[in-house]
Order: sequence, then structure tokens, then C-alpha cells
Amino acid sequence: MSFSFKNNFYTFGIISLIYILISYWGQSQLVSSELFYNQFSDQISLKKANQVYELSKNFSVVGYILIPFLYAAKFLIIAAIIQIGIEIEELELSFANCFRIVMQGEIIFILPALIKIIWFGYYETNYNMDRLNDFSPISLYSIFRIRHFVRIPSKRLDKDYII
Repeated sequence: MSFSFKNNFYTFGIISLIYILISYWGQSQLVSSELFYNQFSDQISLKKANQVYELSKNFSVVGYILIPFLYAAKFLIIAAIIQIGIEIEELELSFANCFRIVMQGEIIFILPALIKIIWFGYYETNYNMDRLNDFSPISLYSIFRIRHFVRIPSKRLDKDYII
């Protein structure tokens, strides 16, 4: 089967768009000003918290713009490493096909973000910032009771932490 650059480009565009939408929806719907203020009210004044919240909202556009570039770098690096192994083993697989396989593998990392949005958007509507950050479906952290010092590495073993 022949896969062209055009097909990979469309797939990459769809994946980038999905991540931009997930990030936008998570920032605009899950992280409200009230949630932000409750998290930082004991550390900074209400006025300062308002300034930080508005600044983070303004700079979120930069994050949306960077998403395609960061994922392009991620996919290229992973595909290049796999391609090096393929070349060492003298197997036949084009870089375009390798890149396509890497992008298809990204689907498993989209699922936890979607589950998180659905969970906090519809099921658990009363949450705090710690609960939002600690929620990690489809990971070792959510299956087992893990102590605080291994909490973040156990999340990273199974998925990419997006929101």
C-alpha cells in the first residue's frame, strides 16, 4: 500500500486540530475563574489572582499556536528513531509509512484527555484544581494507590499529560 505525504499531512492536521480543541475546551470550560481563585486565594491577593488568570487566558493563544509545531517535532523525532532501527535491521519501510504509524499511535494519548473533559464536564462538576490535575484515566496512578513521590512518573508511564 502506498501512503503519500498528502495523507500524512491531513492526518497530522486532524490530530493537531483535535489537540487544539481539547486544550481550548479544557482551558475555557474546566478551568474557571472561580476554580483559579480558590486554588491561589491563600497564596496571593484576589486582585493579583485576577491579573494572573487574565494573563494566562491571554497567553493561551500562544499555546494553541505551538501545538502543531510541538507535535510535529514529537512525531518526527519518534519516526526518525524508529526509522534508524529499521535501517539498522535492513527492513523495508519508508519514512512516510513510519511517520503514519507514529501518528496512528497517538490516538491512545487522545483518549485520556477526552475522558477527562467528559468526566469533569458532566459527571464530577464540583472539583478543585488539585483534583483536575491529579485525574489520570488509563494510567497506573488511577488503578493503584500510589504515594505522592511516584505519582507523576506513574502518570507518564501510560499517557501524555495534556490538560
